[in-house]
Amino acid sequence: PGMIAVDLGAGSGYLSFPMAKKVAPNGKVLATDIQPEMLAIIEGKKKQLNAKNVETVLGTTTDTGLKNDSADLILLVDVY
Repeated sequence: PGMIAVDLGAGSGYLSFPMAKKVAPNGKVLATDIQPEMLAIIEGKKKQLNAKNVETVLGTTTDTGLKNDSADLILLVDVY
């Protein structure tokens, strides 16, 4: 609880939302991906689930889009 967690390569947010519950109420999840389409899916789920502590971040193949020291925990699953 209270951590800032990153779901790097979040895809559709499958793990972002369970993570958001774990860090609530004062923490947040930064869901990053290089595909705007995936972030749009996450934004839709975010509204549907009222998950106010999930933020989407658009990265590139060479830049995560995150600031240095912006997270307490980073999760990478099937990131190629």
